[in-house]
Amino acid sequence: MGKNYSIDLDKYGEFPREDRESFIKELDEIEEKDVVLVFFGTQTGTAEEFATTFSQEITEKLHIQSLLFDIEEYDMSELLELPLYSKDKGKNVIVSFFMSTYGEGEPTDNAVDFWEWIQNCVENDVNEDKPLKDLSYVLFGLGNKTYEFYNLIGRELNKILKNWGGASIIGEFGEGDDNEDTEGDFQEWKEKMYPCILNYFQSSSSETIENDEPTEFTSSFNIKYIDDINSQKDVFIGELSRDGPRRWGCKDNSIFELNNNNKQEYDVKHPFYAKVSNCKQLFQDCYDSYRINNDIKDTKLWDQDVLEATDICKVEDNKINIKRECLHFDIDISNSNITYNPGDHVAIYPRNNESIVNNLINLLGVTEKADTLITLEKNPKSKSHNTPNISMPCTIRTALTYYLDINAVLKIRQFEIISGYTENSQEKEYYNNIIENFKNTSTNMEKYHKTLSQILKECPETKIPIEVVLGDLLPKITPRYYSISSSPNANPNTLSVTAILVRYPLFTTSSPDLKLNKMVYSEGLCTGYLNSIYKNSQKENAMDQMINELNYDINTLHPPKLMIPISIRESTFKLPRDTTLPIIMIGPGTGIAPFRGFIQERLWQAKQGKNVGKTILFYGCRNRNQDYLYRQELEDIKKELDERKSQNDNNIKSFDLEIINAFSRETDKKVYVQHRLAEHGEIIWELIREKRAHIYICGDASNMARDVQACIENIAKTVGGMGENQANILIKDLKLKGRFHEDVW
Repeated sequence: MGKNYSIDLDKYGEFPREDRESFIKELDEIEEKDVVLVFFGTQTGTAEEFATTFSQEITEKLHIQSLLFDIEEYDMSELLELPLYSKDKGKNVIVSFFMSTYGEGEPTDNAVDFWEWIQNCVENDVNEDKPLKDLSYVLFGLGNKTYEFYNLIGRELNKILKNWGGASIIGEFGEGDDNEDTEGDFQEWKEKMYPCILNYFQSSSSETIENDEPTEFTSSFNIKYIDDINSQKDVFIGELSRDGPRRWGCKDNSIFELNNNNKQEYDVKHPFYAKVSNCKQLFQDCYDSYRINNDIKDTKLWDQDVLEATDICKVEDNKINIKRECLHFDIDISNSNITYNPGDHVAIYPRNNESIVNNLINLLGVTEKADTLITLEKNPKSKSHNTPNISMPCTIRTALTYYLDINAVLKIRQFEIISGYTENSQEKEYYNNIIENFKNTSTNMEKYHKTLSQILKECPETKIPIEVVLGDLLPKITPRYYSISSSPNANPNTLSVTAILVRYPLFTTSSPDLKLNKMVYSEGLCTGYLNSIYKNSQKENAMDQMINELNYDINTLHPPKLMIPISIRESTFKLPRDTTLPIIMIGPGTGIAPFRGFIQERLWQAKQGKNVGKTILFYGCRNRNQDYLYRQELEDIKKELDERKSQNDNNIKSFDLEIINAFSRETDKKVYVQHRLAEHGEIIWELIREKRAHIYICGDASNMARDVQACIENIAKTVGGMGENQANILIKDLKLKGRFHEDVW
């Protein structure tokens, strides 16, 4: 950079980790004077997608240079130096933030360090120097209004930048509500934002910014095919890695990672590949029913994009019944140095279905080159500063199987790119209609929810270069998070996951008669992946086959297919440190997952001679004989407790476990967990007011969690004699004191 633009950084505290990159250095390397820096804090990938779109369109539509950054990878303390640097270099810089809020008001994994640092800055700056007073920023927050702390990170960052830093916001602070239409919120916000950005630069620059027409899309990368590579050890085979290619070997019939000294730190960018020690089905003969209507019959879908319905779907009396399945996995984490607490989350990294990958390869016309090694190199004609979402060198098949989400629903940005790769006037009109309808947020957009495979099947004249597909079109696969359903003390070296399979019906155009062989279904990316692990693990000699596949032929090399890539995310959904405090757990369906771990942990604590407070579980499902998760296990625990108490076992007699069930479809009247909670209002009130109980809610955020909170407020009024306002204050007070916990979605 030539000059150190540091201020008194010691006053604000050092930024975590010394290996962060310098965004000022990258800014210094470009000639342009007008620049937009775009940072994202993302958990599921949506904020990153929006930030990427924003960055690309700033360059293409406004003709202003933009740089895109993962907020985790850069030294964000340089924000304090940026105003001085910009003034000295004569640059006009806007800093943009796309910040998601995770869970109950928490920063995303990749934004934790930044969030802690900037809050420390505010706390340490007793003189309130307004260190960002010459900084201009743009901010879009992402959240879900069903959560109490909706968009907390975005809102608080906006306050910090303005009130503490003295920075100036350009345009309006934008918010996207995932419970409604995040994409629509983003589209509406950015269309208003672009004129504001143009006005800022035109008023700050002596040069006139031309913005008559957007430039034609230019691919960010060129593809290079590699016929000869020095060593297969340099090739990525689908592994997720922070440092470089990873390989696995076998010894004594056990698979292990080569060159791993057991001191490796595993995290979201470098997951541990874990063996499944046990997996099983939990539901018995369960089905979801969907009523058939003419709109569904006319939906244009294709057999190649989805899965055969054999043994999964039933058609009867104008209804589709799709089999409901829930899988339990015990995952071996020995030799990993991974630790967790009951209530923490595990990230699972899925891969795409092999048949759908093959279909897309065929539609793209790259079958002959699918297994050739490639790299993506920056296109000198493009001003994009994006980085590829794939690890390279790898094959096209590897990229489409392990790195890119080929089942993602296409957004406006993707349709705008795709529309430039057809000469067919009807296809162009089709794309333009979709784009216009996307911009009309009042339109029902479900019929335009298309994957890339579906679009290519519908529009065969569209020919998209493979470098555009790999580098500009498809988002990367992001991990899915599950509540861990086990206790590390009760089950050393084991981590359990409870996952209900996501399935929904689809029809082909050839199915007006609704015959079973003409009906298909689709499934969630991660649960479909877990289902494939389950089915393959049931095959005879499955482990032997996986070991035999660990060969060194680069054309067939891949990560161990029956081993699941995982990492841990610490949660605030934790048991109280004081084991004597009672806990009240409410969790229907798979909401029981963390509570299984809580019960295991409390039982283990009791067996260690600790005094354990009353433990109540309110659990709901449809039918006790079909979808009552862990029924036998819970009944066995109750039986063990009763037997040991009858034998005057001093180590267990203090542990009082009560399970109260709600079965919604066993009677004409629907009975849910909130109904059972109300029936036990007096004991609930006593535990809350007299015993300092902790309340835990896990499951659906939009209905169940809201109804449960309303039920507790009603108990406070009817049993506790509180007024409306007092009951509301009670819930807020419980949350502030860390006694009211939610893990909802």
